[in-house]
Amino acid sequence: MDVREVLRAAVGEPGLDAALERFEERAAIREYDGGYDRAEAERLALADVLEASRRAGQAEFSGG
Repeated sequence: MDVREVLRAAVGEPGLDAALERFEERAAIREYDGGYDRAEAERLALADVLEASRRAGQAEFSGG
């Protein structure tokens, strides 16, 4: 399963674009500022976005 599918399952179609944008941003920050390789940066970024979605009840990504 790719990142898009994982995020779609977590936040739904309406929140997918925002979740993907957050994922890409977090991965880039982890890679550039954190010194992680890309694969680890993406793994950590996905965990960040999924946790944020869980905490926010998906409102953060659905505009609600």
